[in-house]
Amino acid sequence: MRFSRMIPVSGLAALVAAAVAFFPAAAPCAPEFLFLGSILEGPYAPTALAVTRDQIATLEPFLGQIDLYGPGGVITQRFPVSDQARDLEVLDTDRLVFIDPGNGTVLGVDRRDGRVSPFFGGAVRPVGLAAADGVLYVLDGAGPVIHVVDGVGRAQEVITLATPADGGFGGLGGLARNPVTGGFFLLDRTGVRILACDPQGNFLGAFCSFGTGFGQVSRAGEIACDREGWVYISDRYQGTVTVFGPDLLPAGVLRPETTDEGVLDLPAGMAIDDTGILHVASTEGAGILMYQVDKSGAGAPDLRARALSAEPGDDGGTWLLSATIDVPAAAQDPAADFELVAMPDSLTVLARADGVALVDPVIIDDRLVGRASWLPILDPEPATVYGWRCRARAGDEAGPWTALARIAAGVPAAVFDLEQNTPNPFNPRTSIAYRLLGDGAARLTIFDLKGRVVRTWDLGAGRAGPGLVVWDGQDGSGRTVSSGVYFYRLREAGRAMTRKMVLMK
Repeated sequence: MRFSRMIPVSGLAALVAAAVAFFPAAAPCAPEFLFLGSILEGPYAPTALAVTRDQIATLEPFLGQIDLYGPGGVITQRFPVSDQARDLEVLDTDRLVFIDPGNGTVLGVDRRDGRVSPFFGGAVRPVGLAAADGVLYVLDGAGPVIHVVDGVGRAQEVITLATPADGGFGGLGGLARNPVTGGFFLLDRTGVRILACDPQGNFLGAFCSFGTGFGQVSRAGEIACDREGWVYISDRYQGTVTVFGPDLLPAGVLRPETTDEGVLDLPAGMAIDDTGILHVASTEGAGILMYQVDKSGAGAPDLRARALSAEPGDDGGTWLLSATIDVPAAAQDPAADFELVAMPDSLTVLARADGVALVDPVIIDDRLVGRASWLPILDPEPATVYGWRCRARAGDEAGPWTALARIAAGVPAAVFDLEQNTPNPFNPRTSIAYRLLGDGAARLTIFDLKGRVVRTWDLGAGRAGPGLVVWDGQDGSGRTVSSGVYFYRLREAGRAMTRKMVLMK
C-alpha cells in the first residue's frame, strides 16, 4: 500500500459570509489518500462512472457503451449508448441514467432487460445530473434551473437558481448534491470555479479558481460530494483531484504516483460509494482507480461515532436514533451524545442528550465497540426535515460530531439494514452491525474481490431486531486472509444488502 499525502489548508480567502454560515465547519484534520487498487482490464477511455454497494458502472462514449463491473472487476453487463453520451448516475437498484446531448434528453438504462429508453425530457439543455434516495436532479443550463424528478421520470419541482453575486453563471457543466445540507454545487467550466447554492437555489458563494496553485484547477473535469460534505473536482490537465472541506476551503490534492497499478492520466468522472471509497475514471490511463480517503488526521480524537440509523419510535411520532460507538478499550465511562436540529438551519438545536450509555459493548483487540440509542422528546411537524448527529464520549472527553443525518417526519426507516463495519479499514478484527425483520432465514456472507465465499454466519430465522458479528480476518477454515477489499452481504427472506470493507495490514 502507498499513501499520497494531502496538502494542509493554506491561507486562501474564505467564501462570502453567507456561505460560511450555511455550511457546517469540519474539524481540523490532515487527510490522506490510501490507494486500494485499480481495474485496468476492461476500461477503454471511461469519461464518467457511478457506483453502487457492489458494482461500478462506466460510460465509454468512444465505444458507444456503458459497462457494468461486478465483484472482482469483471464486466457483467454492457449497454449500447450514443457516442455523445455524458454524465452517469445510479438512480436505483434497477436503473442507470445519463444525458444524451444529441436530443437534449435524459435516458435511462434498465439493468434487468438492458433496454435504453427516454427517462426525462423536460430540460431544454441538460448539462449535469445528481441522484439521491431515488430522486434525480437535472441541471438545465438554459434556465438555469434544477429539475427535481421522481423515480419514474416525472417532474416534481423546478428550482430556479439565483444569479451569482458577480452577475453570471459561466458555462455550467456539472452538478453535485450536498447530502449534509441538501444544497447543490454547480461546476462553471468557463470560470473554472464551483458555485454553491442552498436547497432553494439561493446563491451562497463561489470557490476554486483557475490556475496551478493550491485550491486551483487548470481544466475542470467533474465534481463530486461525499456524505460528509467534502467536495472533489478532477483536473484533466494536471492529472489531479483537488479536495475542499465542508467549509469549502481547499483541504488537499490527490497526486497519485505512476505505478504498474494505474496512473491518474486525464481524470474525468468520479464517484464516492457509501463507504467513502473514491472511484476515479482515468480516460487516458484506461482504468478505474480506487482510494480510501482518511480524514481522521494524526491528531484526531480517538473517540468515534458512526453507522447512524433511525427507526420509528414506539409512539410512531418520533424516532429511535442509534449509533455505533468505538473507543479505546481502556476508556472510562464510554457513552454517546446526541443532537437533533432543524434543517437546513443546523445551528438550532431542538433536543439533546448527553452521556447515553452503551448497550452490549464488545472488546475488539484494543477497542471497545457498542451501540447507543436515544428517543428524543419532540412532536415532529408533518413534511418537515430534521437533522441529527452523534459523538462518542469517555468521561469528560468527547470526540468529533458526525456529519448531520437527515430524517423526515412521518417517514419510517427500514428495519432491514446492514451497517458499515467498524473500524474500517481494519486489522485484523472488525464488527458488522445489522437489523433483521425476523420473517425468514438470515445469513451474513463475506466475499473476496473475485466473488469467492470467505466466511459465512447463519443468523437463524424469525429473529427480529439488531445483531452484531465480529470478523477476525479468517476464512471458514481458520486461515488468515490477505489484505484487500472484501464485500459482505446480508440476506433475509429474499432481501439482500451488500457493503465493502478494507482489511489493511
